[in-house]
Amino acid sequence: MLTDDTVFEDTSPAPDGRRIEGKAAVADFWRTWFAGNVDATFEGEDLIVAGDRAVVLWVYRKLRNGQPWHLRGVADESTAECYALQSGVTLGERLGLTEGRALQLMRQQRIENALRGADTLEYRLTAECRDGGQLDLDPASRSFP
Repeated sequence: MLTDDTVFEDTSPAPDGRRIEGKAAVADFWRTWFAGNVDATFEGEDLIVAGDRAVVLWVYRKLRNGQPWHLRGVADESTAECYALQSGVTLGERLGLTEGRALQLMRQQRIENALRGADTLEYRLTAECRDGGQLDLDPASRSFP
C-alpha cells in the first residue's frame, strides 16, 4: 500500500541515487524493476513507523547461477559495503561489462574504500570481507573482489 505522497530513494544511479516521488512513479519503478528481475522477492522482516515515516527491514531473494541467493538489508555500513563490492560484479555484467572489467572495477573500488576508510571508520571493511570469510556471498567461488 502506498500513499499519494510516497517517496522512494533509489541507490542508483551512482554515486548518490535518485529520489522517486509520488504513488504512481514509485509503483511504476517497482513494476519495471520486478519485470526485469522475475525471480526476485523482497520479504519484509520488520516495519518501523515514526510519525509520517516508515522503514522496512527486508531480505532480497533470487536465484543466482541457478542457486538460491539472498541479501539482507543491513544497518552496518561496513557489511553493506562488502556485499555491494561482491554484488557489483553481477550488476556490472547486467549493464554490459565483461566479468573481468566488472571485477576490475570492484577491486579498484575496494582500494578506494580502503583509502577513504582511513577517515571514515564505519566504511572500513572487516576482516571477514574476504574470499571464504563470513561475508563472502559466494564461498564456492575463488573469485572475490
